[in-house]
Amino acid sequence: MMNTIHITFPEGKHKVLTFSYDDGRAADKRLVELFNRYQLRATFHLNSGFIQEDIQGIHDDYLKSYQLRNLFNGHEVACHTVTHPTIARTPVEHVADQLITDRKNLEKVMGYPVQGFSYPNGSYNPAIIEMLPNVGIKYARVVGSSEQFAIPDDFYQWQATCHHNNRLLELGEQFKSLGKVQYLYMMSVWGHSFEFDRDDNWSLIEAFCEQMASQTDIWFATNIEIVRYLEAAKQLVIGLNGDFAYNPTAIPVWINVNGLISQIAPGETKRLKKPIEVVIIGDSTVQTQLDDSDPQSGWGGYLQKYCSTNVIVKNYAIGGRSSKSFLAEGRLAALDYEIEQANFVLIQWGHNDASKQRPDRYTDPSTSFKNNLKHYLDFARDRHATPILVTPPLILSRANETYKNELEQYWLALCEIAKDEQVALIDLTTLSLSLYEQLSAEQVDSFYLSSLGTHDTTHFTRRGASMLAKLIARQLKQTLPEFKSEVIL
Repeated sequence: MMNTIHITFPEGKHKVLTFSYDDGRAADKRLVELFNRYQLRATFHLNSGFIQEDIQGIHDDYLKSYQLRNLFNGHEVACHTVTHPTIARTPVEHVADQLITDRKNLEKVMGYPVQGFSYPNGSYNPAIIEMLPNVGIKYARVVGSSEQFAIPDDFYQWQATCHHNNRLLELGEQFKSLGKVQYLYMMSVWGHSFEFDRDDNWSLIEAFCEQMASQTDIWFATNIEIVRYLEAAKQLVIGLNGDFAYNPTAIPVWINVNGLISQIAPGETKRLKKPIEVVIIGDSTVQTQLDDSDPQSGWGGYLQKYCSTNVIVKNYAIGGRSSKSFLAEGRLAALDYEIEQANFVLIQWGHNDASKQRPDRYTDPSTSFKNNLKHYLDFARDRHATPILVTPPLILSRANETYKNELEQYWLALCEIAKDEQVALIDLTTLSLSLYEQLSAEQVDSFYLSSLGTHDTTHFTRRGASMLAKLIARQLKQTLPEFKSEVIL
């Protein structure tokens, strides 16, 4: 079976939240304090021409260069041009000069490469977009609100989800509710910090920070971190068989492989686990109970509970069948593809094979029962699946505090055929007997439907079915190396 693989954000998260605030006004200080309190990350786009210490007059409300490194530690500083021109009406070479100079000024102050940008006044044109990569810019945010959570198709025309004055808390609730982990979602909020003073709504952004901070499935990142991460993810090389991943970049990339989260470190070639598919065949003591109102259940419906998400359990057991009638009805033949795709096939028969009053079910334990079992084993092996025989759990039969194996001849036949054919055997008969001998009669009785006022000492309650599944899972873990790290007990 092929691996199912998709890219995630760091630590397997499937959502990312980011902020983008322009101009570098003094109110950024209060906004940064708020983000830091809630451990959120943001990008601040600055005009380096307005942050010089010797500038006086109309730009007094702007931050000064000596404040930037400490204030924006843990956040991103990005370009907004030197002097905030309307660049769509500016010669493109002058725009390039504005950006290069802005980058140089900000990098000198911050001490790291500055590669983000937001268009001043939201002004841009195709020539400017084409020029941006040539001056080292990785993304550019536009103005306006998409009210969407999709990853941008073009990061040089990055439209945020919303301005903070546009349905912020409502969109935040929508973002929190997105649960499809196979998709990547992003919420991006933009604005200007001075607007909170102007509109007297600092409480709005604080409520939003509180709304988001406790969400464990959201990555809190700066704009450039998102862009660089997705660039690295695009370069991840997955083998055609889905069995390894190579990360040629300097950034760790996280992937989801069959529901398991895996980090691919920079320069690492990592072998990926393939899913283990288990097909189960049997009778009503194995069958999954789909009706929640029915107290009866079989162990096949609980085996997945004790396995990791890398194990895929498919239960085809059905009540009222024996090794004979399951074959006669064409049910095994119908599983041709499923068994061909499977790694293991668990096979449990015996209860209905002992029904002498039902010729359509009955098999002789020393002849036809063994012949049928051999057919199941060959069918699985011919399709490159590993068969595992399972002996039937005990029918509740107790005398003088001693439990009796009512299906002893079928149990013996299963043990013999497993030995003769050299296949694995899970002796659920003996495992359940050993457990029962350690428990009180009342505890054992609770495993069977008879404890609910019926006369049924064959079928199991949900508690009993779960107990049997746990015994089988433990045996898989102990005897098969493939399950050693996949069984959760």
